[in-house]
Amino acid sequence: RKASLFPGGRLDYDTVGLLLLTNDGELANRLTHPRYGVPKTYRAVVRGELTPEDAKRLERGMFLSDRRHGSTVGGVRTLPAEIRVGHAEAGRSTNDLVIREGRNRQVRRMLAAVELSVKKLERTAMGPLRLKGVPRGSWRPLTSSEVTSLKKACGMKSTRSSGKNNAGGPGRATNGRPTA
Repeated sequence: RKASLFPGGRLDYDTVGLLLLTNDGELANRLTHPRYGVPKTYRAVVRGELTPEDAKRLERGMFLSDRRHGSTVGGVRTLPAEIRVGHAEAGRSTNDLVIREGRNRQVRRMLAAVELSVKKLERTAMGPLRLKGVPRGSWRPLTSSEVTSLKKACGMKSTRSSGKNNAGGPGRATNGRPTA
């Protein structure tokens, strides 16, 4: 029997960074469903600077239009975000945003709502997992302690896995663009 791989989140075409593939469907669901509140950290390079007032708007949560079946059907308030205003120079700034849901193009839409245009967007973390040391377009297997900490972050009881499965381990972290 072939093992199935499930994405633990998704990235839009213009976003790079941490993707998680796992053969544990429940883990993938809990990592992506907003009910479980797993934090996802993004580094956004934007044209302009994030003002303290705009950072507070993002932190409180904001209304974004909700689209279903190609039509706008109202607005939904985002969950509060954590904002770390970063370095600014030459008309650009770098900011880190932590969200606990994953609506379609959410970070880009939130920044557009405060009149900032995203030039580069990278997911740098998901829960306790950080994107470090993985070259763009590459992958690495997760350690058993990383799998345990991911499960803990989304409220799952951890069962130590032997790491033996057809998917090459309990999970893989990748760095790059999603492929179709």
